Amino acid sequence: MATDLLQRVKEAIVAILDTAAGIVAITERPDGNIVPWKDLSDATLPVLAYFIVTANEIGGIGDTRQVDIQFTASASDDSVVNALLEQVELTFVEPAFAAQNLNAYVSSRSRQPSPDEEDVQRGDLDISIIVTK
Repeated sequence: MATDLLQRVKEAIVAILDTAAGIVAITERPDGNIVPWKDLSDATLPVLAYFIVTANEIGGIGDTRQVDIQFTASASDDSVVNALLEQVELTFVEPAFAAQNLNAYVSSRSRQPSPDEEDVQRGDLDISIIVTK
Protein backbone atom coordinates (compact mmCIF):
# COMPACT_ATOMS: atom_id res chain seq x y z
CA MET A 1 0.00 0.00 0.00
CA ALA A 2 2.71 2.52 0.93
CA THR A 3 4.62 2.11 -2.33
CA ASP A 4 1.45 2.55 -4.39
CA LEU A 5 0.46 5.65 -2.48
CA LEU A 6 3.96 7.12 -2.66
CA GLN A 7 4.08 6.53 -6.40
CA ARG A 8 0.80 8.39 -6.74
CA VAL A 9 2.21 11.26 -4.64
CA LYS A 10 5.34 11.44 -6.83
CA GLU A 11 3.22 11.46 -9.98
CA ALA A 12 0.99 14.18 -8.54
CA ILE A 13 4.00 16.35 -7.62
CA VAL A 14 5.22 16.29 -11.22
CA ALA A 15 1.76 16.63 -12.77
CA ILE A 16 0.83 19.59 -10.57
CA LEU A 17 4.09 21.54 -10.70
CA ASP A 18 5.92 20.73 -13.93
CA THR A 19 3.59 22.65 -16.24
CA ALA A 20 2.01 25.07 -13.75
CA ALA A 21 1.60 28.45 -15.45
CA GLY A 22 3.43 30.42 -12.76
CA ILE A 23 6.41 28.07 -12.80
CA VAL A 24 6.53 27.97 -16.60
CA ALA A 25 6.51 31.79 -16.66
CA ILE A 26 9.56 31.85 -14.36
CA THR A 27 11.60 29.13 -16.07
CA GLU A 28 10.43 30.00 -19.60
CA ARG A 29 10.21 26.25 -20.33
CA PRO A 30 7.02 24.28 -21.04
CA ASP A 31 8.24 21.28 -18.99
CA GLY A 32 11.28 19.87 -17.23
CA ASN A 33 10.68 22.30 -14.38
CA ILE A 34 10.70 19.79 -11.53
CA VAL A 35 12.98 16.79 -11.11
CA PRO A 36 13.62 14.19 -8.43
CA TRP A 37 16.39 15.30 -6.05
CA LYS A 38 18.78 12.68 -7.49
CA ASP A 39 18.57 14.38 -10.91
CA LEU A 40 19.14 17.95 -9.70
CA SER A 41 22.79 18.14 -10.72
CA ASP A 42 21.89 17.37 -14.35
CA ALA A 43 18.92 19.75 -14.55
CA THR A 44 18.76 23.04 -16.43
CA LEU A 45 18.40 26.07 -14.14
CA PRO A 46 16.14 27.46 -12.90
CA VAL A 47 14.56 24.28 -11.60
CA LEU A 48 12.70 22.70 -8.71
CA ALA A 49 13.71 19.39 -7.17
CA TYR A 50 11.68 17.24 -4.80
CA PHE A 51 12.59 14.62 -2.26
CA ILE A 52 10.11 12.57 -0.21
CA VAL A 53 11.72 12.60 3.21
CA THR A 54 9.26 10.45 5.15
CA ALA A 55 5.88 8.83 4.67
CA ASN A 56 4.73 7.87 8.15
CA GLU A 57 1.56 5.91 8.71
CA ILE A 58 -1.00 7.68 10.86
CA GLY A 59 -4.30 6.38 12.08
CA GLY A 60 -3.21 2.79 12.60
CA ILE A 61 -4.46 0.87 9.54
CA GLY A 62 -2.11 2.20 6.86
CA ASP A 63 -4.67 4.02 4.76
CA THR A 64 -3.47 7.47 5.86
CA ARG A 65 0.07 8.80 5.76
CA GLN A 66 1.85 12.01 6.57
CA VAL A 67 4.18 12.58 3.63
CA ASP A 68 7.00 15.06 4.19
CA ILE A 69 8.35 16.53 0.96
CA GLN A 70 11.35 18.79 0.55
CA PHE A 71 11.26 21.09 -2.46
CA THR A 72 14.52 22.79 -3.46
CA ALA A 73 14.59 25.69 -5.89
CA SER A 74 17.86 26.30 -7.71
CA ALA A 75 18.56 29.36 -9.83
CA SER A 76 21.19 31.95 -10.60
CA ASP A 77 19.74 34.46 -8.13
CA ASP A 78 17.68 34.56 -4.94
CA SER A 79 14.71 36.38 -6.46
CA VAL A 80 14.11 33.49 -8.87
CA VAL A 81 14.54 30.94 -6.05
CA ASN A 82 11.96 32.79 -3.94
CA ALA A 83 9.57 33.14 -6.89
CA LEU A 84 9.74 29.40 -7.61
CA LEU A 85 9.10 28.48 -3.97
CA GLU A 86 6.20 30.93 -3.81
CA GLN A 87 4.67 29.25 -6.87
CA VAL A 88 4.98 25.86 -5.16
CA GLU A 89 3.12 27.26 -2.14
CA LEU A 90 0.38 28.71 -4.36
CA THR A 91 0.03 25.70 -6.66
CA PHE A 92 0.62 22.64 -4.46
CA VAL A 93 -2.80 22.80 -2.76
CA GLU A 94 -5.87 20.66 -2.15
CA PRO A 95 -7.76 21.45 -5.40
CA ALA A 96 -4.65 20.47 -7.39
CA PHE A 97 -4.43 17.20 -5.46
CA ALA A 98 -8.11 16.50 -6.16
CA ALA A 99 -7.54 17.11 -9.88
CA GLN A 100 -4.94 14.31 -9.71
CA ASN A 101 -7.38 12.00 -7.86
CA LEU A 102 -5.27 12.28 -4.73
CA ASN A 103 -7.13 12.66 -1.44
CA ALA A 104 -4.67 14.97 0.33
CA TYR A 105 -4.24 18.30 2.06
CA VAL A 106 -1.27 20.37 3.24
CA SER A 107 -0.79 20.14 7.00
CA SER A 108 2.34 22.31 7.34
CA ARG A 109 4.88 24.36 5.41
CA SER A 110 8.29 25.70 6.29
CA ARG A 111 10.73 27.70 4.15
CA GLN A 112 14.45 27.90 4.78
CA PRO A 113 17.57 28.96 2.96
CA SER A 114 19.85 26.27 1.66
CA PRO A 115 23.63 26.50 1.31
CA ASP A 116 24.49 28.18 -1.97
CA GLU A 117 27.09 26.89 -4.35
CA GLU A 118 29.44 29.03 -6.47
CA ASP A 119 26.99 30.25 -9.11
CA VAL A 120 23.79 28.66 -7.82
CA GLN A 121 21.39 30.03 -5.23
CA ARG A 122 19.14 27.59 -3.42
CA GLY A 123 16.18 27.63 -1.10
CA ASP A 124 14.09 24.89 0.47
CA LEU A 125 10.42 24.53 1.18
CA ASP A 126 9.29 21.65 3.36
CA ILE A 127 5.67 20.65 2.96
CA SER A 128 3.83 17.97 4.90
CA ILE A 129 0.70 16.55 3.37
CA ILE A 130 -1.80 14.15 4.83
CA VAL A 131 -2.81 11.69 2.14
CA THR A 132 -5.42 8.96 2.30
CA LYS A 133 -5.73 5.95 0.03
